Amino acid sequence: MPDRTLKELHRASGNGLGGDSVNIRFFEYLETVFGENVMSKFKSDNTYKAALYDLEMEIEQKKRCLEFDRKDNIVIVIPPNLVDLFEENDKSFNEHVQSLEGVEYKKGKLHINKTIITEIFKPSVTGIVTLVRDILTQHQITNVSNIMVVGGFSRSQIIYKTVTDVFSAESINVIRPTDPDMAVLKGAVLYRYWPEVVRTRRSPFTYGSRLLRLWIEGDEVGKQIKKGNEVLCGDHFEKFVTINDEFETGQTATVEVFPVAADTTKMTIDIYTSTEPNPRYTTDTGCEPLGRLVVDMPDTTRGLDRRAEVTMSMGSTEIVVEGKMMPDGTPTKVVFDMLNAK
Repeated sequence: MPDRTLKELHRASGNGLGGDSVNIRFFEYLETVFGENVMSKFKSDNTYKAALYDLEMEIEQKKRCLEFDRKDNIVIVIPPNLVDLFEENDKSFNEHVQSLEGVEYKKGKLHINKTIITEIFKPSVTGIVTLVRDILTQHQITNVSNIMVVGGFSRSQIIYKTVTDVFSAESINVIRPTDPDMAVLKGAVLYRYWPEVVRTRRSPFTYGSRLLRLWIEGDEVGKQIKKGNEVLCGDHFEKFVTINDEFETGQTATVEVFPVAADTTKMTIDIYTSTEPNPRYTTDTGCEPLGRLVVDMPDTTRGLDRRAEVTMSMGSTEIVVEGKMMPDGTPTKVVFDMLNAK
């Protein structure tokens, strides 16, 4: 933006394609080498806690550097007690490894072939490229000339090279800071002192509340609720905001709610998220409960002729949901972390 502020053009994805997913698949591969039972005991038994940490750090370091030797192998140091654990079943680990393809064991180290490593990285690499391509096709995203990769996973050469090769062919520069880990940390510190730098964001989910409403022809029969002479529909998803909607800090959305019983003194409002833009019911696929708000309605003299307003306020990193009986009830509110809430 001209004033050096930022405008989020697409919601945060958070789809499990990062470095942790590679770690998981790396350990899944080790299960094929050592056996599921051995690896399960190695990860769960506190006796091996320090050794497990050493192995995790070894994988983390090699995952980022990913330097292959002259035989196109990557070398992983294996804790001796993991080998001892395997050999408790009267098997020689050396002989066992010789029966496996693409891996060798020499002097306490596994030499894993590039073909296997590529398969471990493949779901993340393919997923990242597909995700970025999908985002670039969104109507609100135009004239992209640079992609910046940051964080520890961007250090991985296989990730950086693939993204660079794919998008440079489309005249898009891929930029990686000298220290991509520190770039994230610096950004967090700077944001702490200048939160207004992000002028607008995109909603990571569809947010709404679970309400009873009047029955509409076509509603699911299983949602039908009868109260006196009225036929109602339960589990209705009443939207506040739709996934990927743009909003400014402090922007609000309000829905009105009404008691279903004349003597109601407290109204419970359940807040839900959805990964779909237009959920009909809070039981639909992709809907998850986020939290609960209780609105006090102590004055029952007007019976059913009362209303409460539930307002969702979108902050820079949090969502505030506030409810109060109108016109002058005491407000109650709950706060959710927008970056992690689901």
